Amino acid sequence: MQEVTVYVTAMQAVRRTADNCRRMLALLDAFGITVNVIYVDSTEMRDFVQELLGKQETFGWRQPHLQCSSAITEFELPLCFVGPLLVGTHDELSELNEDGLLPETLRAAGYSGIFRMDAHNAIPVGGGAAFAAAAAAALQHSEDSKTRNGKKEDHNDEADTNSDNTSDDEPPPPPPDDDDDDDDDDDDDDDDDDDELPPPPPDEDEENDEDELPPPPPPDEDDD
Repeated sequence: MQEVTVYVTAMQAVRRTADNCRRMLALLDAFGITVNVIYVDSTEMRDFVQELLGKQETFGWRQPHLQCSSAITEFELPLCFVGPLLVGTHDELSELNEDGLLPETLRAAGYSGIFRMDAHNAIPVGGGAAFAAAAAAALQHSEDSKTRNGKKEDHNDEADTNSDNTSDDEPPPPPPDDDDDDDDDDDDDDDDDDDELPPPPPDEDEENDEDELPPPPPPDEDDD
């Protein structure tokens, strides 16, 4: 897969150029395209980009696909490339997006990555300024959502803390009543009565005495 490369500048001296660089990167990011960003802020890098532009006429890709001249007569940033092929400047990419042809053109240049399917419908037509305003509004909405979620989490933490404090402040149980103590004492007395020993058995001597008594005498015959 050919890589998408965007040549930009970090210099803010020319505001229009710096704004166009940000808008092109935002446009490609809206489509979910991974971009290799290269800053052209040195003489060596400027010469390198000039050399790439000089090869476009040899490649001959721009004329059949973009219906424009393959040669770039004036050095202008930002520039979007797919591999060695120049797709276009900021104004050219904005026009392709307004016509709904940007994904198709990137595919024709060799990009085979995944696009965000609903990106074109979400991007306002009318130039990079409108898109930049929409992107800023979306960013602000995201930050507001994070702030609201953060406050909600803090509120939950505070509620948990209050719950813990409530459980810690519960009063201790009351002491038992005196009546309960008396009942316990009565129960102890009953237990003591149950523990009394039975009476001792009779002595063996008394039993033996009863056994040793002589039998009664027989009746006299004279009485008969």
